[in-house]
This record gives sequence, structure tokens and C-alpha cells, in this order.
Amino acid sequence: MNAENAGITEKLKRNVYGSIIYKGIDVLFNFLLVRYAIQFFGAEDYGVWLTILSFFAWFSVIEFGISSSFRNKLTQYFADKKFDHIRKWIGMGYHASTIIYLISIALFLIVFNILGYSFDQFDANFNLIFQVSFVLYMLHYILFFLQTVLLATHHAQSTYIISAVQKALLLFGIIAFIEFELTASLSFICLWFSVIPVIVWGIATLFSYRSFLKPIKPRISEILSPKTRPFSHVQKAFFIIQISTLIIYATDNIIIINGMTGADVTYYNIAFKYFNILIILFNIVLLPYWSSFTEAAHRKDISWIKKNVRRLMLLWLAITGLSVVMLLVSSYAYELWIGEPVTIPLELSIFMGISVLITCWNNIFTYFLNSISKTKRQMLVLVISALINVPLSFYLLDEIGITGVIIATSIVLLPLSIVLPLQYRSVIKKLEA
Repeated sequence: MNAENAGITEKLKRNVYGSIIYKGIDVLFNFLLVRYAIQFFGAEDYGVWLTILSFFAWFSVIEFGISSSFRNKLTQYFADKKFDHIRKWIGMGYHASTIIYLISIALFLIVFNILGYSFDQFDANFNLIFQVSFVLYMLHYILFFLQTVLLATHHAQSTYIISAVQKALLLFGIIAFIEFELTASLSFICLWFSVIPVIVWGIATLFSYRSFLKPIKPRISEILSPKTRPFSHVQKAFFIIQISTLIIYATDNIIIINGMTGADVTYYNIAFKYFNILIILFNIVLLPYWSSFTEAAHRKDISWIKKNVRRLMLLWLAITGLSVVMLLVSSYAYELWIGEPVTIPLELSIFMGISVLITCWNNIFTYFLNSISKTKRQMLVLVISALINVPLSFYLLDEIGITGVIIATSIVLLPLSIVLPLQYRSVIKKLEA
């Protein structure tokens, strides 16, 4: 193994091992958070909040693929230790994110108040609370660009630390609310779940750039300079991929609450979060690979890429075995987790597990192809899948019930499971030529 190869592997191992510890803590807090949130706010209100959160998530894509586009460049410059270039690109990233989300805030508030839409069925002041929550979440998205910087510079474990701290504050706050017997409401849950992310990512940003990211800390002039043209560096394919992916994954809650109830959204998300453990475990290993693949391709180390893709495929087989065990004990796990019996259909658990396995398989090849900006084929398939997903979800919801929504997601993801591995093989052959 040459020195450069060893360097990539060492950074990858450090990130994976660190991520296992911190992500484990994050997952524990997340599971407890769901349980106590349902206990304090109730299944109905918590389900409504999850639907609102899905709506907020739609605005995450209006950054036009800046994070994904900039991440590859940042990793290449970091590998070559071109810190001046990194500072410039980080500054452009924050500049673009700030413009986009401040404009989004202004337009949303204007349109919302002109339309005069009212949430009369909820709390008396919920219209105002909803707008405040929206503003806070958009500010959080600006600060969230830090995650792109951390991932690009091989600090994936730091993203898990920040996430764990955020979950811990949310959790301990709710436990305190229960102990002090405060009155729960939808307005309460919106404010609590909107304020904490802004605070945590704000503090994390200040700390990171004053400590381990200090060598690449962008100058204020680079962030505010009107001469920067960040949008000229954005790859439109990443933007389209983000929108398509969001349509496939983030519309489920909206579709379910439209045809059923907030409680159904909660039960659907219980099954989703349970089997999402598999994605979490898989991503602990996979997440640092994006930047490692970028660096390896930049250094023309094709053998390293092939060897590690094979390792990820073996990991997927292990995850598949674990999914079977989780399915067999799912009914007991749900009751132990939530603290009371919950009625979640077996078929929902089965197809949730299948959907997760398809996602993990696709992500192996998505991460590699995205890391070298080979996105056109993936983009085309995802656009078609996204166009099919919503009408198919509504149809299967009417025909089958809540399980139909995740069946629709699984169906539209299957073509990628074939297209992406074939494209991976094609790209590798070209790189070896």
C-alpha cells in the first residue's frame, strides 16, 4: 500500500470508528426522543409535527445542489492542501446559502400572509408559531452548510457529535416538561423542535471555525463579497437529484395525513425509524466514503475504489441478515420502545425493511458516482421515479392502506438498483483504460 493510499484508508478508518461511538449515542437519544415526544405531545400532535417537518424539508432543496457540488471541490482542495481555495469556496457556500434562504423567508412570509391561510383547527396562535418555526428552520439550513465542510474535510464523526447533542437537548427538555407537568400543545412542539437546531448548529459553527477548522475559516469579506459568483459553480444535476429524492422520501407523511390521520403518520414513522436503524448502521461506514472516493479518484487509485466497493457490498449482505432478525422481533421491539402496545401491521414492517435494503444498496453506488460527479444517468432515472411515486402512493394507499405508501417507494427505487451498479462498472472501466 503506497503512502497516499494509506492516507485515504487511515482517514476513512478514523471517521468510521469515531462515527460508531457518536452515532450510537445519537441513535439512542433519537429513539428515546420519539418515545417521550409521543408520551408528552400525543400521537396525533406529534404526527402533525412530523408532517410540518416534511413540509420544511422541501425547502432544503432550494439550495440548488450547492452542498453536493461544493463538497467534491472542497475535498480535492483539502487533499492538495490548498487552504486558500478551500476558504474561498466555503465563503461562496455560505454566501449562496444565506441569499437563498433569506429570500425564501421573505417570499414565504409575504405569500402566506397574502393568502391568509389559517390553521383554525389547531392552537389559537398557531399561525404565528408556524411562521416563526419556518423562519428558524430556514436559518438552521444556512448554518447546516457546516456539515458539508465537515464531511468534505474528513470530519464525518463531528457531524454525529453535533446531531447527538441536538437530540440530547430535545430529549432532556421534553423529559423536564413531563416532570414539571407543563401543558403540551402543537405550538409548543413546533417551537421546541425549531429553536434547538438553530442554537446547536450556531454554537457548533462558532466552535468548529475557532478550533479544528481554523486553518480553513472563511473571511467575512469572502462570505459577503458581491463579486463572488457561487451559483456559477453549481451542478444542476445535483439540484434535480435532491428534488427527486425529496419527492420520493419526504412526501409519505403528507400523503398519509391527507388520506388518514396524524396518528397514522406517527405509526408509519415508528416503523420507519425502527428499520431506519439499518440505514444508520450502514451509513456509519458509508458516509465518510464520499470524500474518500473523491480523493481516491483524484489520485487515480482505482484499485482502492474497487476493493472498498466490494467491502460495502459484503456489509450490505450483513445488513440484509440483520433485517430478517429485526423483522422477527419487530412487534416486541415496538412495544419495548414506545412503552405500550402499538398496532403496526406486519406487512408494513416487511416492506419497510425491503425499502431500507433497496436504499442501502443504491447508496453504495450513488456515493461513488456522486463523489466524481457522474450524475446524469442517476438524475434521469430519479426524475422518472419521482413523477411516478406520488400518484402511485395515493393509488396504493386507497387500495391497500398505509402499507401501500412504502410499497410505492420500493417500486420506484428498484430501477436504480440495476442502473447504478451498471454505471459503476462502466465508469471503472473508463478510469482503468
